[in-house]
Amino acid sequence: MENKTNSFLSEFTKKYQLSKTLRFELKPVGRTINFLDEVIKKDKTINESYNQAKFYFDMLHREFIESALRKEQAESINFREFAEIFYKQNKIIKQNKSDKKNRKEAQNEVNKSQKIIDEKRKNLYKQIRKIFDKEAENWKMQYKDKLKKSDLKQKGINFLMSAGILKILEDKFPPEKNEEFKKRNWPSLYIKDQLTGQQVYIFEKFEKFTTYLTKFQKTRENLYADNGESTSVITRIVSNFEIFLRNKEVFENKYQNNYQEIGFSTTDIFNIDYYLNCLTQPGIEKLENQSEDKISYNKIIGEINKKIKEYRDKNPKEKGKFPLLRKLDKQILGAVEKEEELIKATKDKNENEVFLERFKEFINENKKRTPKAIALMNALANGEFQDDLNGIYLKQSAINTISRKWFSDWQDFLLNLPQSSKNTQEKTEPKIKKFISLQDIKDAVGAMEGDIFKGKYYEDKIISQGGDKWQQFLQVWKYEFDSLFEDKKEGRTVIYGYNNALKEAEKLNSFNKNKKEIEIVKNYCDISLKIYQMMKYFDLGDKEKKGTPTDFSTDFYARFDDYYKDYKFIKYYNAFRNYLTKKLY
Repeated sequence: MENKTNSFLSEFTKKYQLSKTLRFELKPVGRTINFLDEVIKKDKTINESYNQAKFYFDMLHREFIESALRKEQAESINFREFAEIFYKQNKIIKQNKSDKKNRKEAQNEVNKSQKIIDEKRKNLYKQIRKIFDKEAENWKMQYKDKLKKSDLKQKGINFLMSAGILKILEDKFPPEKNEEFKKRNWPSLYIKDQLTGQQVYIFEKFEKFTTYLTKFQKTRENLYADNGESTSVITRIVSNFEIFLRNKEVFENKYQNNYQEIGFSTTDIFNIDYYLNCLTQPGIEKLENQSEDKISYNKIIGEINKKIKEYRDKNPKEKGKFPLLRKLDKQILGAVEKEEELIKATKDKNENEVFLERFKEFINENKKRTPKAIALMNALANGEFQDDLNGIYLKQSAINTISRKWFSDWQDFLLNLPQSSKNTQEKTEPKIKKFISLQDIKDAVGAMEGDIFKGKYYEDKIISQGGDKWQQFLQVWKYEFDSLFEDKKEGRTVIYGYNNALKEAEKLNSFNKNKKEIEIVKNYCDISLKIYQMMKYFDLGDKEKKGTPTDFSTDFYARFDDYYKDYKFIKYYNAFRNYLTKKLY
C-alpha cells in the first residue's frame, strides 16, 4: 500500500542542493600557543595596573580641581550677575504661577523666564570652564621639560587626557612613597607582572599602552563638561549655587529680623561672596581626614536647622513660618575612595559571610532612613506643605507612572498639566514638562470633571465620590505608600510588606545561599526598592540641568535630602542581585 504521507512529502524533498557549514576549531600549533599565553599575561598585567591606577588618576584630578578653584582664581566668575538674573526671573515665575485666570499666557511667561535662567547657566558654565583650561595650561608649563611635543600641543583640559598625564602621576605618586600610601589604605603602587613574576610600578605599564586608558579618560573628560552634564564638576558648582541662592532668599524673607532669637550661629554664609568658599569639597563639607581650620557650609546649615527645629517644636502653631534650609550637594570627586567590590571573600571570611555583613549594613541604613520617608509622606498628606506646593516637584517619569496607575483617564490628566510644546494646543498627544509642581497637579485635578480616579479606590473606600479632588489625590498617594508596609495575599501566598520583610531579614544570622534565605533577602530588597522608587519621584536630579526648577521649597527638600541624599541604595541592591543570581561557573 502506498504511503500517502511520504508520497506527499516527496514532492518537497530532494529539490535543492543541501548546504552544510563545517565549524573549524582553531588549534594553535608550534610557538603560537606560547605567543597567545604571553599576550594574555601582558593584558592581565595591564588590566590590574589599570584597576589600581584609577584611584591615583582620581586623586590627581581632585588635586587639579581644588588648585583651579582657588579663591583668587574663582573671583573671575561672575556669580553676582547670575544671582541678579536668578532672583529677577524667579520672581516673575512665582507671579505667573499664581495667576489662575490666564493660565496659558502665564505658563508662556514661566517658560520664557526659565529659558533666560537656562541661558545664564550656560554662560556661567563657560566662565568656569575657562578657569579649568587656564589651570591645565599652567600644569603643562610646569611639567614641560618632562613632556613630549605631542603632549604640549594639547590645549586646555585636553592636556589632562593626554599620555603626558602619566609623567605627572609619576611625579605626584613616586614608587618610593608606596609604604606611606599603603598606611593610608590607598592601593599599592606595584602589581605582579604575570610574565616575569616581578613587582612592577603601575604607571610603567601604561607607557606603551595609553590607548587602554581611552575609555577611562573619556569619563574624566566629562568632569569638565560645560554643557550641563550631571557628572560635571562645573554643573555641580552651578546647581549648588542655586541651592545657595534659595537659602539666601529664605533667610532674607523669613529670618532677617529674628535670626538671633532663633539662635543662628552666623549670617555671613548668606553673602554671595561667601560662595567662593563652597566650590570644592572642603568648603562644602569636611571629610574625616581634613583639618577643622574652617567650618564648612553644610555644618553651619546643619546647626541652623537644628535651632530652627527646636524653635518650631516650642512654637508648633508657627511651624510653617520657619522653613528649614537645604545643604549643598557633595562635589564630584570630592572624596576619592578606593574602589572595592561589596561582596568579595577575604582571608577571614568567605563570600557568603561577607554577603551577610553587607546585607546587615543595608538593613541598618534603611532603618535610619525609612522613618524619615514615612514622616515626610505623612507631613505632605496632612497638609504641612500646603503653602509650598509651587516649590515641590515630580519628575516627568513619575507623573507618567502615577497617571496610568491612579487615574481612570490618564491622558486627560496629562493634558491638564503644563506642556513642554505649544503644539499640544490641539489636545492630541500630551507632552508634559520635565518637572511638574504639586500646585500644577492640584490645578489639573481641580479642572477635571467627575470621578477621575480608578474605580478600585472608590470601591475600596479609599476615597469617596464627589469629594475635593486634591485631597483625594493625596489620599490615593498616601494609600499607595502605606500599602508598601502591609502584607498582601495573592491566592494562598502571603507577600510581606516592609515591616514583616524587615523582621524576617533581621533573623538571618547565617547565609548559605539556600532557597529560603534567598527568598528572605529578595523580599526585603524588593519592597525596600519600591519605597525608594516612590521617594525618588521628588528628586530634582537630571542628566541635563536645562529646565530644572529654580524656585524649589528649601523646607521640603531639606527633609527629603535627609532620606535621599548620599543614599547608596542602588549600589547595594545591584550587588545583592548580582551575587544571588551568579552562576557557579
